[in-house]
Amino acid sequence: MRCTAWRPTRRTMYGRWAVIPSANVPESNNELYGVVAIGPNNVWAVGYWGNAASGFSTLIEHWNGSTWSVVSSPNPNGDNILSAVSATGANDIWAVGRSRNPFTFRTNTLIERWDGNGWSQVFGFGVEPESAAYGVAAVSPGDAWAVGDGGGLALIGRWNGSSWSVFPSPTVAGRLYAATAITACDVWAVGQRYVENVGILTLSEHFTSESCGTPSPTPTGTPTATPSATATPTPTATASVTPSPSPTPTPAPDYSLSINPSSMSVPRAGGIATYTVTITRTNGFSWPVTLSISGLPSGATGSFTPNPVSGSSSMLQVTVSRSTRQGTYLFTVTGIGGTPPLTRTATATLVKKKN
Repeated sequence: MRCTAWRPTRRTMYGRWAVIPSANVPESNNELYGVVAIGPNNVWAVGYWGNAASGFSTLIEHWNGSTWSVVSSPNPNGDNILSAVSATGANDIWAVGRSRNPFTFRTNTLIERWDGNGWSQVFGFGVEPESAAYGVAAVSPGDAWAVGDGGGLALIGRWNGSSWSVFPSPTVAGRLYAATAITACDVWAVGQRYVENVGILTLSEHFTSESCGTPSPTPTGTPTATPSATATPTPTATASVTPSPSPTPTPAPDYSLSINPSSMSVPRAGGIATYTVTITRTNGFSWPVTLSISGLPSGATGSFTPNPVSGSSSMLQVTVSRSTRQGTYLFTVTGIGGTPPLTRTATATLVKKKN
């Protein structure tokens, strides 16, 4: 008997995807990164609108069963981007992302919540020097998880019904992008990890707890303190011994970044701007530093030579195309290096001239 491969036909294809018109802020870039469907007439999506010249703002849209519309959402000073959204019901929705302070140029987690009446910003979680959230999983009104990175390490935060805080998790150089919860005691998070001399690999983390249904503040219980025993009287010493002075703590190895010159210009037709990124190493820091760049305008790309950097400097070349819009752009160079990884940043300006 001859066997033939099964092929779908019109009678066996029961559905199709279609492009549904969505809302956009005029004269700006618009992107959506996360979506959650609560019902056929209740869907939320989050992302950002804006550009490098004017800045980025949170974008939240709602589907009412027939159309998408932009819903007002909080925007602290600086650049704000929402990456993910999760819900336990129509009146309990979380959106997470990151916010970049325009004065310190540091990035912090950005967390917003819908209570049925409007979106409001909730004080987030994080570590020094910078933190960002990329994924969220809501379990109940009193229990939610958010994942991302902070200080060059994978970062996890938890909502306990009244506040967000950093939750203990494995020390991994990397970033978590998404999370999902089966129950309050069975949660998954995935992303990427950095392995020296190898590159970027997948990362998967799993939270379990014996007290299923009851959120626990820490993965393991705190041991009960053992009562102190009554001290036995010590005989009086015949001679006193002068205690040795405490040794001076040794400063930890560290490094910092700087960019020279602090500003470069390219003509209207485009061109190449060349900078020098200097790595100042202190206290015996000898690890290679991997550099990356963010904040460049559309049509501009950056490259480092060398990268990673084992010495004291790297040449940064920013190539700007003719299509790049005229303006002044502040970009950030980020370095990651060391064990455990240390993240350091520096900023400089790129100017695309009018003529």
